[in-house]
Amino acid sequence: MKHFLDAFCIGTNDDLIALAIANSPCELQFNTRSDLGEPGEKQWRVADDGTSFGPYRYPRDAKDQPDWSPLYLPYDPSIYCDAIGTTGFGQHGSFAVFFDLDTSLGHAKGSKTITPARRDEIVKSLAKLESVEVRRSTGGEGRTVVVYLDNIPTVNHTEHAALARFVLGKLCGDAGLDFAADVDVCGGNQWIWARRASAEKQSYKIIQPFRRKLGESDVDGWRAHIEVAQRKRSRARVRGVAADKEDEFAALVGGYPSVKRDATHDRIFGWMQKNGYPVEYVADLDLFWCHTAGLAAAHKALDLLGIFQTLSPGTDVAQPNCYVSLRRGGVFYVVRFQCQSEAPTWGKTDGGHASCYYNVPTNIKLVCDAVGGVWLGNDSFSASIDAATKAAKYFGVTLPVLTGERAITIKRQGDELVFEAERLGKESPVGWGPVGRKLKLCVGVDFGDNAESNIDVVRAVVTTEGDAAGWMLQKSDLAWTFTHADSHAAKRLKKEGLTGSEVDAILGCALTSPWTLVNEPFQGEFLPGRKWNRHAARLAYTPGEPGKHLHWNLIFDHLGFGLDDAVDADDWCAEHGIDCGADYLRLWVTLMLRAPHLHLPLLFLYSEKEGTGKSSLHRALSILFHRGCVAAIDCLTGAFNRPLAGCVLAHVEEDRIPREAAGKVKRYIESPTIPIRAMRTDHYELVNTSHWICSSNHIDAVPLSAGNTRVVMLEVGKLESEIEWPRLERELRAEAPSFLATINQIEIPPPVGRLCLPILETAIKRQAMELDAVEPLKLTADDTKFLDAVVKVMTSSYFDLDADGVIEGSAEELQSVFIAAGHDPGPKVRTKLKRIQAALAEFGISLSFLTRKQRLAWDGLDTAA
Repeated sequence: MKHFLDAFCIGTNDDLIALAIANSPCELQFNTRSDLGEPGEKQWRVADDGTSFGPYRYPRDAKDQPDWSPLYLPYDPSIYCDAIGTTGFGQHGSFAVFFDLDTSLGHAKGSKTITPARRDEIVKSLAKLESVEVRRSTGGEGRTVVVYLDNIPTVNHTEHAALARFVLGKLCGDAGLDFAADVDVCGGNQWIWARRASAEKQSYKIIQPFRRKLGESDVDGWRAHIEVAQRKRSRARVRGVAADKEDEFAALVGGYPSVKRDATHDRIFGWMQKNGYPVEYVADLDLFWCHTAGLAAAHKALDLLGIFQTLSPGTDVAQPNCYVSLRRGGVFYVVRFQCQSEAPTWGKTDGGHASCYYNVPTNIKLVCDAVGGVWLGNDSFSASIDAATKAAKYFGVTLPVLTGERAITIKRQGDELVFEAERLGKESPVGWGPVGRKLKLCVGVDFGDNAESNIDVVRAVVTTEGDAAGWMLQKSDLAWTFTHADSHAAKRLKKEGLTGSEVDAILGCALTSPWTLVNEPFQGEFLPGRKWNRHAARLAYTPGEPGKHLHWNLIFDHLGFGLDDAVDADDWCAEHGIDCGADYLRLWVTLMLRAPHLHLPLLFLYSEKEGTGKSSLHRALSILFHRGCVAAIDCLTGAFNRPLAGCVLAHVEEDRIPREAAGKVKRYIESPTIPIRAMRTDHYELVNTSHWICSSNHIDAVPLSAGNTRVVMLEVGKLESEIEWPRLERELRAEAPSFLATINQIEIPPPVGRLCLPILETAIKRQAMELDAVEPLKLTADDTKFLDAVVKVMTSSYFDLDADGVIEGSAEELQSVFIAAGHDPGPKVRTKLKRIQAALAEFGISLSFLTRKQRLAWDGLDTAA
C-alpha cells in the first residue's frame, strides 16, 4: 500500500500518506470505481476478468473490538480503487481528527454542504488557533479542518468519534464561532488519495498550517461524549453536575437564544486563560466551564461593570466550579454547580442553584444585598454610614464625609441616585444639602438600564404552531404558574421593583423570544431551542437488569386470556410473533412507554362480577409513573381537561363514558394534538400522548357503535386466587426496574395502521356493539364538510369560550367565523346546524336554538340567533 500511494502521490498529499503509514495499522476506507465491471452482490462489482472488487473498511469490527489482523485486498488498487482514506484512528490511539466543510460545488444533492461565504467565515475564525490545519478538499472547493493528536488512547472507532466530537466543540469555543452544525460527521474519513484529485484543482493543498498537536491534557473530559457516540444519549454528560440535575443545566442552552461571542467576551476569557484560569467550551450546552475565582479576578483587573462577588476561596482554580452562558453586550450568566449558597449578590436558578449576571450595570437591589442594607422597596434601601459609603462607590460616587451614628437612605429616582440622612441640629456638612431636618445629596448616575436583565420571573409561552398560549410567572417558592393575562405578568414584574418603562421593555423582550410548550414524555423539562417540556410524563423507576417479575407476569397472563382467541385469529399477530393475549398487552405497554407519540387502541377491560382483577393493569402501570398517569373521567364529562397535559396513561375505572363524550374519546385516542383547557384560562394545543384503559362492570361503559375501529374489548375471567392489593403493590414495586428492563428488550414490529396495533375483534365486543347499535347518521358530503368546520371552530381559538365552555352568537357572526375556518356554509346556518346536531353530539358539542320570542329579546335584535 505504501508503494502504491507513493507512486500515485500528487505532491500535496505526501504528508497525509506519510501520516497514515507512520501510524499503521490505522483505520482505512477503500472506495472502488463504478465505471468498471458489472454489479455483483451488495455494493461489489465483477470485472470482465472475473475479479470482484468493492468498498472495504479496515479493520473489521472497528466500532467495537477492532481486528487488526493484516488486510489483503482481493483486487489491485491501482486499477480498481477510486479513493483511499483514513479516519485518524490507529491501533496505538487517535493521531488525528478531520472535519469537512463542503460547498455545494461538486457534491451530491442531499449531502451536507455550506455556502462559500460560510466556509470562509469558519476558516477565518480558525486562523488564530495553533492546533488547526486547514486544507483544500479533494475537489478543491471545500475545506478540511485537521487537528493532529499526540496518540490519544482510544480503543475503537466509537471512542475515536467521541474524541472528535469533543475536539469539534473545543474548536467552536476557542474560535468563538459555533460551526458544529456545518460539519457532517465527527471522526469521519479523510481521503489521502483519490483518482479525481489533481494539482490543477489544488487538491489537499495546505491553506493554514498547524503549529502544535493536542495532548491528553488538552482534551480532558472527552470521555463524557462516548455515550453520545454510542447513541445512548443525545448530549454529553454534564461534568460536575449530578445526573438528576443535568436537565436544569441543559435549560441554559434552551433557555436563551444562542449568542455569538463578542470582543468583550473574548477580552474576559483571554485574560482568564492568560492568567491560568480554566475556560472550556461545552458545545452540547452552549456553555463555558469556568471558576468563579477567575471571574472575580478578571472583573477587578479589567474594571468591568457592576458587582461580582464570590465566596469561593480559589484554592483549586484548575477545577472549574461554575458554568457561564453568554449574553449580549459582553454579559455572562453564571451558575454554580453543587452549590446553593453564594455571596449576597447572587440569586438562584429554578432548581435552587446559585446564579448571577456578570459585567452588568449596577442594580440598586444588588448593591443593597452587597453592603448588607435593609431593602425598603420602591428602589430604595437603608444602610449605615460605612455601608452607604461602600454602596456609593459601586455607582462610581464618592460620598461626602458624614459623622455621627445615623442611617442613610439611598433611593433611585429616574436617572438620579438620592442619598438622605437625618440632620443633627443645624449642621451643614461639606457636600451635603440641608433640607429642613434632612441632609440630602442627588447625583446623576448611568444605571445602564437593559431589558435583558437578571429579572427572569416572567416568560411568554407559545404552542408548537407558534400561537400565543399565555404567560408563565415564577412564584416565591420558585415554582411556575400559568396565566393568560398580560396585566398579571406586568404586576409580577412590578413586584420586583421595576418601573413602567422597564416592565414594558422586559415584556417586549419576552414576547420576541418566547418559550415553546412541548410534550416529550420521559425527557428533561427544558430542551434545546427554548422548549419547555413542562407537563411531560416522568417515570418513577429506571430500568434495572432483566430478571424475574412474577407478579407482573401474573397480571398479563390473567388479563390476556380474554384476548387469546382473537390473537390466534389475527394474521398480523401471527406474522410478528404475538402468540397470546398476554403478548398483545405487553406490546401495548411497550409502545406506550417507548414510543409514546404513537397512538394505540383503547383497552376496555370488562367483567360483570367484582373482584376479577380487571383494574389491576392500570393500577400496576400507574406505579411506574412519577407523573403522566391520570384518572380521566372528568376530562371526558367536564369542560376542562388540564390533567391531560403531558398524560401518557389515562384510565377510567367503573365510570360510564357518556355517549355525548364519544367525540372526545375519538379525538383523545387518535388525534396528534389536543386542546388543553384549564379553568379561567385560554386553551392551547399540545401534542397528544394519551393512551387509554377503561375497566368496568358495565358492558356499555364505553360507547361502541357498529364497526368500531378504536377499541379492543376483552372480558376478564374469575381469579383462581386473589392477592390483596397492598401486598401485590409491594411486589410490583420491587419488580418494577426488572420489568422495565424486559420492556426495553421487546422488539417493536412495524405498525399495522393508524393505531399501530390490530383492533382485535372479541366475542364480548361484538355483543357490546349489538347492544349499543343505533341508526347511523346520514350526512351529505356538504354536511360532513360543515361538521368538520364546526368542530374545528369549537376546538380552536376562533371563539373564546366562557368558564362553562359555552359560546353564543348570531347566524351572521357564526357564518363569518366558519368562513374564516375554511368553509362557507351559505346563508342557512341555522338549518345546517340542526341537520348535524346529532353528529356534533358525538364530539361532545351540544346546540341550543332560541325561540322567536327569545330571539327578539336577545340584545334587542330580531335576527336569527
